[in-house]
Amino acid sequence: MTKHASMYQIFLNLTHAIDDLTEFPKLSPDERCLIRHLNSYWVKKQEVKVVEVINNVAYSSPATVFRNLKKLRQKGYVELLMDSRDNRVKFVQPTELTISYFDNLGKLMLQSLQGH
Repeated sequence: MTKHASMYQIFLNLTHAIDDLTEFPKLSPDERCLIRHLNSYWVKKQEVKVVEVINNVAYSSPATVFRNLKKLRQKGYVELLMDSRDNRVKFVQPTELTISYFDNLGKLMLQSLQGH
C-alpha cells in the first residue's frame, strides 16, 4: 500500500473515532461544518458576530446557518453574548463543551499519527 493510501486510512480511522465520541452531543454534518468554521475564528482569538457568520458562510444559505447556529446553542456548544456598546450586536462564543470537544479531537489526531 502506498504512503498516501495509509495516511488516508489513518484519516478514516480518526473520523470514525470522532463519530464514536459519546461524551458529546451528536452533531449533524452541517453543525460540524459550522462549528469548524467558527473555530477558525476562535483559534485566532477573533470575535465573531452572529451576523457575520450568517452572511459569510458560503456553503449554506443564511437561514440554514441560523438554524444550525441555534441547534449548536441548544446542544451547549455555543453561547451568544451581547456587545456592551450595542445591544443589537451578538457575538458567538465557544462554551467549555466546545473547548473540550476540540481538545479531544486534537488528542485523537495525535494518537492516530503516533500509532502509524
